[in-house]
Amino acid sequence: SPQTGTVMGTPDYMAPEQADLHAVPDARWDVYALGALLYAMLTGNAPHRSDKALAYIQQAEGLEEQLSRYRQFIEQAPRLKLHRHLSGVDRALSEIVHRCLAVDPHRRFANPQAVIDALHSRNARRSRRPLLVLGLVGPFVLLSIVSLFGYNVFETSLDDSRDALTRRALEADRFAAQFVAETVAREIDQRWRILERVASEDAFRTVFQAAAAERSPTARRDLQELLERLDREQVLADSDSWYVLDRRGTQLARSPMMENTLGGEYAFRDYFHGQGRDLPRDARPEPLKAPHLSIVFTSEATHERTVALSVPIFDKPADADGRRAIGVLCHSVGLGHFAELRADERSGNNQLPVLIDSRKDEAGRRGAILEHPGLKALIEQDGRAAERLYLPPGTLADLERLRRLRREPHHDDPAEAVQTNELAWLDDYRDPLEGEAGERWLAAIEPVEVLTRKRLSIRDTGWAVLVQERYEAVVAPVQQLREQLLWRAKLATTVVAVVLAGLWGFVILVLNESPRLRWFDRLRRRTSLTPQSNTPSSTGLAGSSLSSSGSMSFPTPSETAQGEAKAADTAGHETG
Repeated sequence: SPQTGTVMGTPDYMAPEQADLHAVPDARWDVYALGALLYAMLTGNAPHRSDKALAYIQQAEGLEEQLSRYRQFIEQAPRLKLHRHLSGVDRALSEIVHRCLAVDPHRRFANPQAVIDALHSRNARRSRRPLLVLGLVGPFVLLSIVSLFGYNVFETSLDDSRDALTRRALEADRFAAQFVAETVAREIDQRWRILERVASEDAFRTVFQAAAAERSPTARRDLQELLERLDREQVLADSDSWYVLDRRGTQLARSPMMENTLGGEYAFRDYFHGQGRDLPRDARPEPLKAPHLSIVFTSEATHERTVALSVPIFDKPADADGRRAIGVLCHSVGLGHFAELRADERSGNNQLPVLIDSRKDEAGRRGAILEHPGLKALIEQDGRAAERLYLPPGTLADLERLRRLRREPHHDDPAEAVQTNELAWLDDYRDPLEGEAGERWLAAIEPVEVLTRKRLSIRDTGWAVLVQERYEAVVAPVQQLREQLLWRAKLATTVVAVVLAGLWGFVILVLNESPRLRWFDRLRRRTSLTPQSNTPSSTGLAGSSLSSSGSMSFPTPSETAQGEAKAADTAGHETG
């Protein structure tokens, strides 16, 4: 006081406004002192203590000047940070200490009891922290586990649906392949019948024998005219050409006429001798004795990959004895010209039929593509494209095994039906037009077999029909359902997560008593969510307040060391 020249308080633990001879005692002095003690317990040193501060204050003359310098030093000192970086000091405790040591007394706690309440609240929050973490993380972990199991069940169900759709599509593809194979077989038989009927007509035989025997221009012209008339009158879809060869393989007539092939020797061709392969050009085999479907060859007339259907021309009627073959009547079809297969392409059906020759062609390769919905357009762009299109070797091997099963059936063996389906179904097929990098197709394959008329037995033509269907088109409904359900699941998960986050955010705000959330603290008091804190009081001085007279007495170095040791020991007991 001014009268006695004394000041109440201990240097380093005295509030800045307390360092005034005219100061009026306030409970917030004790709050500052308590904060200084807490700071010393945590750090081992009083707040703002330094040799520089001690020298600065002691240079002043008189107690009042020393007090003024003490106030000025604390007010201008930077914010204390040492206690914030100590291990075990959380944000709540550092904020309590910082609020106690606030230079402005109005920013401190109202009284020491408020500090104790804040410490109790911190301890309560720390004790609730594991439950809060469990309560916050638990629902999200549970939601994640349920989502994981739900997604697993969801994907398993979708896989089962895809497998069911795939199986149904393969069954439909095989049914379509069987139907198309029967259609192709009937078409082959029909063409053979037309050729046989023409070759057995007396008028044709007479003109042919005259042209073959006389080799005169008139006889050749008569045969050419007759062949052109037959080409116009006989309905053979997409028949590229008709031609006649004598018993030595010489081409006598052709419709449409091609000068570069008339008179040529073609006895080496498979369509002439029917041996299933082309012979050397100087070979002179006998003409075939029965209807024949040739291997794939490159036509010298059209320069296209072609197949030919041929029948023998006999010198006598069918009921005569001792007749012999004196020539061959043929008609050929270029690859990509089979109209009966292209009709399905225009129908809008997703199933695409492909015609294949599994026999060796003139190049010695098996599996030539005879007809494909995209083959004709491809050939128009690249005339030699058909030479590169063959069925994959693995599919050819399955086709051969399927043929063996068909030749030696065991109708009472259930395993045979399963094996037949496995061989006929192709669940990961690659279209030769697209190459190995093409998309996935489902396909079914079926041999083309013709019923022979003499013994009513099945004759394998060597051809096969493959019906293919895009896998993505088959499973598209499942994929669309998957996308819709995933979108809804993501939306539901997001809504649940947002609701949980909102609820726990509200709980955390209710339980949080940080001074930085004073706006929410006021809301809590108004809504009676928490008890109201104590009001400021101006009564009650701290029991630790001391008095000194004459001048400010700062601790000696030995006293400072002893005090810091005691404070550190006390802090050790408190934190322990």
